[in-house]
Amino acid sequence: MPSAKSNPFLNRLAWPGLPTTLLGLLTTALLGCSTPATGPAQSAPPRYRAVIDAGSSGSRLHLYQSQPDGRFVTVRELFSNAQAPHPLSWYDGRHGPGSEPSQAGPEGVQSLLKRLQNHLQAQGMAPEQVPVELLATAGMRLVPPATADSIYASVRQAIQTQGFTLGEVRTLSGQDEGLYAWVDVNYLQGRFHRREATEGVVEIGGASAQVAFALPQAPTEPSPQVRVLDINGARYPVLAVSYLGLGQNQARLAMLQHPASGGTEANVCYPRNPESTPARYSADLPGWSVLAAGGRYSAACRSVYEEVVQQTSADAPNAYPVQQLLAQPGFAQTRFVGLSSVYYAFKDWGALTAAQPATTLQTALDQRCGGPAGWPQVLAQYHHHLNSFSQNACANGSFVWSLLYSPRALGLREDQLKAQGRVQGQEPSWTRGWMVMQAGR
Repeated sequence: MPSAKSNPFLNRLAWPGLPTTLLGLLTTALLGCSTPATGPAQSAPPRYRAVIDAGSSGSRLHLYQSQPDGRFVTVRELFSNAQAPHPLSWYDGRHGPGSEPSQAGPEGVQSLLKRLQNHLQAQGMAPEQVPVELLATAGMRLVPPATADSIYASVRQAIQTQGFTLGEVRTLSGQDEGLYAWVDVNYLQGRFHRREATEGVVEIGGASAQVAFALPQAPTEPSPQVRVLDINGARYPVLAVSYLGLGQNQARLAMLQHPASGGTEANVCYPRNPESTPARYSADLPGWSVLAAGGRYSAACRSVYEEVVQQTSADAPNAYPVQQLLAQPGFAQTRFVGLSSVYYAFKDWGALTAAQPATTLQTALDQRCGGPAGWPQVLAQYHHHLNSFSQNACANGSFVWSLLYSPRALGLREDQLKAQGRVQGQEPSWTRGWMVMQAGR
């Protein structure tokens, strides 16, 4: 639980040897002068900031308004847009003409900036009133540094060309991504305002997964996984870990390469298709497809993913085995919110409102993906939409189950996590958490 902090302003008034009566009069006089003698207190004007979340599967722009609220801050999302043609990491020069780093600005973010410009114009605001930040996540962590620098140079030029104030343009660390997702969820739930016990987050993206939760108290020895956050006059020691390679897409790539998976011709994570279409499933990975008639979905899929989770979490740059989290103080008592791919897996497999989501998810996967004709059942579940979501649904759902519930991974209880696509009516985004921390400085 957080501990209240003393008022630093009043602490600075406690000069040694100052008589108590005089101190009281001086304090009253100074505090009384902080607002006009009559009329309501004058509040600070709102501030605006646009943040582009450059993720591994796409980029999304968020426009926020922040305003002080007593000792805390109120952050509102005013506008959001995700209509960018490719994720920023696509502009690494490896995808043919048009994927050069120099095109990241004019092609990768220009459409987002123009839509923001149109929105601001409709509100009577000028672009220079709004700093634009671009913070990239796991997709750009996989791009070589020199290439990333060229991509970011192109982005900076595009932001300034459109007349916006240039903010930060960089790759966000995985730990920060987890921390800001944790701040966002607990901010939306009002837990910082009410000084309530917080909830943890498990977020699975395309290239990485983040786990973050508050410890009962800060560790006696410094830990690179723990950051102490000062929020609304309270201190929260938060353990946040990011696992590069345990995003949904990267984990699927590792599964396909695992010797026990059956590879691309007889894979244990894909349903058998007795029909001619599709002949091969798109694995939603460049250059990878899976023979549909060779699908052999079974419980072995989860075993393969369990090994992927264990191996990836222990390898550099992660080097923090996922089971170490289980031994941390407060982990077993923490309630978690599942975000991003966790939410979609629960939604697609009917586990969102289930009393026993782990059992429901596992049963649905076994019943619909397994057997001699699993694919028609899966396709029907997706209203016969033949796309990357339906073709990889069994593999993705199995990965989510393995990471969350396997005793060889996080080993969460049935009642320990609730997947959410919205929190208090708002779509979760770590960018809001970043904004809360920036505005609160």
